[in-house]
Amino acid sequence: MKPEEMEKAMMKNILEKTGKPIDGWIKIVHDKSFNKNSEIVNFLKSEYSVGHFYAHLIAKKSL
Repeated sequence: MKPEEMEKAMMKNILEKTGKPIDGWIKIVHDKSFNKNSEIVNFLKSEYSVGHFYAHLIAKKSL
């Protein structure tokens, strides 16, 4: 699967896999005022138990 296809599939499944839609995650991230991808990923993984790849996708969409 190409990266673009993987991202599209993950966006389709994000609510089911993480419990929130992408807009909900973006709001959470923006409320924290992170500056770096790694800060967002670490926060999502530690505070919300978001999986590694979904955490990176949310960070990418948030920045």
